[in-house]
Amino acid sequence: MSENTPPISREIPTDIIAQLESIVCNDSFAPKATLQTAYEQLHTLAQAILNGKQPTTTEIPTTTDVPTGTGTPTTLPPRHSGKIPDPPVFDGNHEKIVGFIAQLQLKVFSDPTLFPTPALRMAYAFNRPEGRAQVQILRYIQAGATFSLSDIEDIIRVLNNAFGDPDPLATARSKLHQLKQGKKEFTNYFAEFQTLVSKLNWNECPKTNALKKGLSIELRCQLMGKSRNLTYDQLVALCQEVDSEMCALQMTEGK
Repeated sequence: MSENTPPISREIPTDIIAQLESIVCNDSFAPKATLQTAYEQLHTLAQAILNGKQPTTTEIPTTTDVPTGTGTPTTLPPRHSGKIPDPPVFDGNHEKIVGFIAQLQLKVFSDPTLFPTPALRMAYAFNRPEGRAQVQILRYIQAGATFSLSDIEDIIRVLNNAFGDPDPLATARSKLHQLKQGKKEFTNYFAEFQTLVSKLNWNECPKTNALKKGLSIELRCQLMGKSRNLTYDQLVALCQEVDSEMCALQMTEGK
C-alpha cells in the first residue's frame, strides 16, 4: 500500500447506516414488496460503498421521502447485534438441507427487529444459498416482473422441493436398518442411532430391538443375560457402562 493510499476503515459511516435503514423503511420492503426491487437497491448501495463512492439521495431514497400513510416518517425498531451465527452457505447438498433450514429459521425469527419485513427476510435468505441452490430461487426472479414468492417460507419451500427428501420416514428406516456399531465406540453409534430414530414415531419395543441389532458383536456378547426386560433408557445406560469398561480394558492391555 502506498503512502498516499488512505487506510481501510472497518467502521461503517453513520450516513451509510442511515442509507441502509432508509432502504428498510422504503416501500420496497413493505409486506407486498418484490425481492427484485429490494435486491437492486441493496446492490446499488453495496457497489457504491465498494467503489468508495458516497451514495446519492437519487440512488437510495431517504426516510423523509417514504410515504407511510400517516404523514409521519417511518422509524425502525431498536436493532440488536445478532448473537445467533449465520447459517453456513448451502450448496444444494441433500444431507444438509434440514439443518440449513433449521438454522436459517432460527436466525431470521429469533429477533424480529433484525428482519422486520418479508422482503428483508427474503433478501437475507436469498444470499445464504449458492450455486445450484441459488439457481432454484433465481428462476423466480424475472427482470421487470413481480417476485412470485411472498416470504421466507416460500423460499424454504422451493429449496425443500428441490433438495429435500420426498420420503424422510422411509429414508430414516432404511439408514437405521443399515446402521451398525462396528468398531465405533457406543456413544458415537448411539448418536447416529438417535438422530435417525428421532424421525420415527416408534415406541420403546421397536427402538430397543433396533438398538440391539446394530450393536457390535463384542458388546452384544458382554450384554448376554444382562439386557432382558430392560427399558430402552436402561439398555442405553447399560451399553454405555459396559462399552466404557471394554474401552478402558483395551487401553490397559495396549500399554
